[in-house]
Amino acid sequence: MGESLVISDDPIRETGRRVADAILASDAERGGTRFAIAGGSAAQALAFVLPALPDDVWKRVSLTWVDERRVPFDSPDSNRGEAYRKGWLSKDRPPGFELPLWLDDETNDRALRRLQTALADRFRSKLDVTLLGMGEDGHIASLFPGHPARFAKGPVTTLDDSPKPPPQRITLTYEILRTSRAQFLVATGEGKRAALERVLSGDPLAPANALPELTLVTNLRLGEKP
Repeated sequence: MGESLVISDDPIRETGRRVADAILASDAERGGTRFAIAGGSAAQALAFVLPALPDDVWKRVSLTWVDERRVPFDSPDSNRGEAYRKGWLSKDRPPGFELPLWLDDETNDRALRRLQTALADRFRSKLDVTLLGMGEDGHIASLFPGHPARFAKGPVTTLDDSPKPPPQRITLTYEILRTSRAQFLVATGEGKRAALERVLSGDPLAPANALPELTLVTNLRLGEKP
């Protein structure tokens, strides 16, 4: 794995700065950016991405999520819902700006058909920039250590037995995550130390080690005792 490690006292801001630079580079190269984001603490980096981008660049972003809980938008468990409620994203965007992974009252089969078509047509089955978080167990997106979803074919899959609640989820797979040319993973807090050390040691069971050229951003001084 070709990961790089960035240690910062403000990893959320640092990640936001790096993501913004990657979006600017993608926009200059191809006139737009296919951008996939995580929910939770990683999405906080958006507060530093948006102010760093000219509005015309942000309007050329096609945004989707790396994973979502299969719950209504208004649920506190919705990654997408949280991002809008907290103002990390605004609904004042052009039509087609965002590709949600899950819509209220959608069935699994309908969601998968919709996403497979949209990812092929709108994203050309590729990503340019990816913003990831990581759980204390090392999972990224909804790809958990040892879970069969890690080996799913196609760009997107569903889970009914996530090891972390809520159990019903939908996630992008390694197949499309690996296409991203700029991959950023932000992990903060002592609870992530063991998982990060497994990634850096090259542990093949660490989900992040399936992604090439990943940039890890953390506030942990790894190798030191807490």
